[in-house]
Amino acid sequence: MKLYELTGSYIEALRAIEEAEDEVEAGRFEQLAEGLQEAIEEKAENLCKLIRTIEVEGVGPIQQEIMRLQRRKQTLENSAKWWRDYLEGQLRDIEGYRAKGPLFTTWLQKSPPSCEVTDEDAVAEEWKYQPPPVIRRDEILKHFRETGEVVLGVEIHTDKMHLRIK
Repeated sequence: MKLYELTGSYIEALRAIEEAEDEVEAGRFEQLAEGLQEAIEEKAENLCKLIRTIEVEGVGPIQQEIMRLQRRKQTLENSAKWWRDYLEGQLRDIEGYRAKGPLFTTWLQKSPPSCEVTDEDAVAEEWKYQPPPVIRRDEILKHFRETGEVVLGVEIHTDKMHLRIK
């Protein structure tokens, strides 16, 4: 049986125990519930083994490969930047020169205007952007844990559950 079938049957057995008319009938349903509980525990154990296997064999090596590829990407980006800067420096030395080849033509071109702020206080307010306020959820939870008070406009959820595998 599948886990969801086992849990459904287990819930039905518990209901049947409560609705049983005599002790003999309740005893049979209790035995059934115990057997189903053992099967559920076995399924849960096997699912935990599967989860750990996936984490160890799949997630770990994939994460290592991602990190290796990120380092490789960074190395290639740095190399391309170095060669670009090198070419730009050489073309700067011979101002106005165009290098033509069968695939590429390179030259130095004037860049569009850019803006560098030297004194933020001197810039008028109309040119400043105010990001939206950030709600510090961790501070709100800390306040709730310390005082038990709920901040106005916030709901604290204490009924959520998550799976723990030990």
